[in-house]
Amino acid sequence: MIYNLSYFVTLPYYNLNSVTYLQVVNCLFSNIRKPLSVQKNRGALSYSNKKLSKQKGTGCARHGSRSSPTMRGGGRAFPGSSLRNYNKKINKRVLSLFVKSMLYKKFNYGNIYIYNNSLLPNSTRLLSSLLSLVSLHDKVLVINNNNNDIMSRYSKNIPNIYIIGFLNFSYLDLVNFNFFLISKDCYLRFLSVHLRNEVYII
Repeated sequence: MIYNLSYFVTLPYYNLNSVTYLQVVNCLFSNIRKPLSVQKNRGALSYSNKKLSKQKGTGCARHGSRSSPTMRGGGRAFPGSSLRNYNKKINKRVLSLFVKSMLYKKFNYGNIYIYNNSLLPNSTRLLSSLLSLVSLHDKVLVINNNNNDIMSRYSKNIPNIYIIGFLNFSYLDLVNFNFFLISKDCYLRFLSVHLRNEVYII
């Protein structure tokens, strides 16, 4: 069924101050940011190249094409590039301490659970009632190494349940999800990778 992680292992204590935590989170979100905001120069606009008014005799300023940067809706003189890079470097030791402290925090609050796939019910309704014991409204991340297990097949229509493979886990998942539900087959591998064999098995 579903058990708390504290019944299986003991995680070492790690602490990260709030300033470093905000810096790491800011870097993680910046690294996945895509340059979607693209500005156009006057050559990228589809306006006509016809002169708006004659050169002399109007009493107003002289104007050329509508795509001029001085016109409303015209092109930018120095547009922003779509090849802008938002990546920020994160120190490896700081990132490792961030992961360890986040895992310990979730472990300390009892937000990491282990499920035994062989004991789960083959029903979406029963599985939904079972997962409600973990969380009612918060998002739950299910981590496993098999896409065809019972949890993956019968929890697709359950809200706030997200399933990823063991190798697809990213550090942003530590921020985006409050509860983790890890398969019993891969929880030791998952913890040993991110804690570097500092897990104490009970």
